[in-house]
Amino acid sequence: QERLVVGRTCLWNSFEYAMAATVEVEAQHPSCEVTNGASALRCVVVDCGGVTNDDSGMNKSLRSYVAEEWAEQIPEVWKQVWRATRDNPDASEEAFWAQICEPLHLDRAAGREVDREIRERFRQPFQETLALLRHAKASGLVLGMISNHIRFWFDECANSSGLDDLMHPDLIVVSNEVACSKPSPRIFEVFLERLQRLHPDLLAKDCAFVDDKEENVAAAVTLGFQGVHYDARKAAPGDLQKALQAVGLVLTS
Repeated sequence: QERLVVGRTCLWNSFEYAMAATVEVEAQHPSCEVTNGASALRCVVVDCGGVTNDDSGMNKSLRSYVAEEWAEQIPEVWKQVWRATRDNPDASEEAFWAQICEPLHLDRAAGREVDREIRERFRQPFQETLALLRHAKASGLVLGMISNHIRFWFDECANSSGLDDLMHPDLIVVSNEVACSKPSPRIFEVFLERLQRLHPDLLAKDCAFVDDKEENVAAAVTLGFQGVHYDARKAAPGDLQKALQAVGLVLTS
């Protein structure tokens, strides 16, 4: 029996290993040790931004509209508003844009144009990821998503990616709706609680979690998930499938 020891260096960076042979990389977490022929994955859970869809590109869009004297404040304003909104179920789109526009002295017409650009980015999903997810579903795997997102934008991603056709709605966990976000363990626990209700025989160890941020992957691994660090914007074709196969993904032809 071939033993594949998949360490953080492999899974969380470039996935540089040969799938046909035994590859040993120093394991930096015991749950990243995989044996070829062991139990196959039964559930794949993905992030949205950087995995199925692009990020907002808010900083870039704002710089096209904000006056030069206020431009240096863009990253801090965006970070503060994003962090306050992503975990707030009561956040409104109107309040969100007020908090963006006022400190940057941006008129609301320009704000609406920035919003239009962001929504257009969200409507351009990563087709390779979606094709692999469709194949995984056809192979009998359960699919889910855990995303730090705001519902009024997340819907653009969900609609463009056809998430409702891929996943049970209860297994799509959006931070803005559950009042917690990655890398907090709580948002992973919310997903696992919902997974247990729908599939009582599935546990964290049966699931792979895919995210473009290492700290989020690390948080999932501590709860028992198999972790895959993957950024669709930087990856080579086939990287995601290879990484998931390294942690037990089996696809039917």
